[in-house]
Amino acid sequence: MAYCHICGDKLPKDALYCPKCGTKTVQFGNPSASTSTDEMRDAFNKMSQEMEKAFNAAAKEIQQAFQTARTNVQ
Repeated sequence: MAYCHICGDKLPKDALYCPKCGTKTVQFGNPSASTSTDEMRDAFNKMSQEMEKAFNAAAKEIQQAFQTARTNVQ
């Protein structure tokens, strides 16, 4: 059974697109259906930007927690 590499939904045997999110499927026996290098690069760039946002938000929350702890200790 194959699964979508984006949303994780189960894919029908010969699906060209995920029925849940519409992403092109990667079919290993058919090189023309595989994800292109540009698509992979775009996906990694987007993931990198989202991870940076998440880490920045976490850093702000940690700084606030330390400030609260310092105030409570004093």
